[in-house]
Amino acid sequence: MVFVFKGGDDSLDIRKKFLERLKYKKEVKFANYPFLDTWYEKPNYGLLNEDYEPVVLLNNVHDVSLYSFGYGEERSNIQCAKFVVEAFNQFRASYSVVIENSPIEYPKFLESLTPVKGYENFDNTYKEYITHIIKFYVEELLGNKEIRDYHDYEKEIKNIFKNNLVANPITRSGFLLSPLCPVNVSGLYIEMAPLDYGDDLKKGEIIQDYNFMCYLLHAHEHGFLVDKNAPWRLVANLDSPKMRDHIQLYHHSIEPETILAKLFRLKTHYDDIYSLQNIVLRIYDSFIKASPIGEKIDNSAKDFKPKKITFLRKGKPPDSTVSDYKYWISFLLEARMIELGMPMDNFEKLKNKVLDYHQVYGVRYSNAGKNYLSPASGKIGRICSEYIKSVYKKRYDIADSSKLTKLGDYHGV
Repeated sequence: MVFVFKGGDDSLDIRKKFLERLKYKKEVKFANYPFLDTWYEKPNYGLLNEDYEPVVLLNNVHDVSLYSFGYGEERSNIQCAKFVVEAFNQFRASYSVVIENSPIEYPKFLESLTPVKGYENFDNTYKEYITHIIKFYVEELLGNKEIRDYHDYEKEIKNIFKNNLVANPITRSGFLLSPLCPVNVSGLYIEMAPLDYGDDLKKGEIIQDYNFMCYLLHAHEHGFLVDKNAPWRLVANLDSPKMRDHIQLYHHSIEPETILAKLFRLKTHYDDIYSLQNIVLRIYDSFIKASPIGEKIDNSAKDFKPKKITFLRKGKPPDSTVSDYKYWISFLLEARMIELGMPMDNFEKLKNKVLDYHQVYGVRYSNAGKNYLSPASGKIGRICSEYIKSVYKKRYDIADSSKLTKLGDYHGV
């Protein structure tokens, strides 16, 4: 039976659009060769490590974790994690032999299996996002007559955050796990056609192509998953023995998870406190410039406004008062809990745990020349990862892509 999937057709009314999306969700399945469902089951695949901590591809000045595919019109610009490129090149060579020696052809839209999109730089993506989001929060503040000093600003911006941080996060970790951040920042995704993610018609044409099963089989054998919601996109399957073999080529005696952590990944939560402070103070400064009474407000705020990033510089203890770093640690915990939708009734208890932990270990880090705020950042990261783990386990229990799920099933997830 051939299906025509019309999800993404703007000529349909809301009800028909919903039913068409539902049809694609239910009908697209292949026994024994599961897809990766990046919409319903694993929307952040590759962006969380085995401990459910947010991670991005480690991209330093030497780009040792990145590698170019080496073919295609824009070959110099299309890269992925090095082990992903190596695995893909083997898959492509093997699949090409099949094409040359059988009546099998490339699936529709995937002719020649040439990557058109790979890794996207997280820092650049986040920077562009923050420039936009600061304007959003400033607009939310303008016209508020309750702001007379920094204390008023802090109170009002936190009230605005409570209603907006889920949809418009500000920390690096919050942005990374939001639908606003492309999964390509993981370095694990390879796209071979410039198609619209919302166009179910073209997805259906690819999946129902006679040649698609061969493509799916070979991808699976070489350590890749096909993205159900973008079947022109392959994703490195980190649980596949074949992909794990590629990772272990970098160190045979170490587990793949350790190699990924040491050579290919960077945890974002250790920089969240710096991104938070930078954005909160940038929103304030932009608000002051935009407000008709901004100068008056700023003059009144000088005695209250927390000090800038100088006292939070990595590798140095604060040269300000104890209350300053407590202020930002507490602010970070609150912001991350809101971004994740965590219950706030135990905020004070968690805050005291984080501050006590930092009080013990912060000095040790400073004396060792390490980032003074790492203990607090790490503790908040663990609190958040435990919550993320609980959410994802609930999601995995109910979000089988081939089964009907109702909105109510996700209550509390």
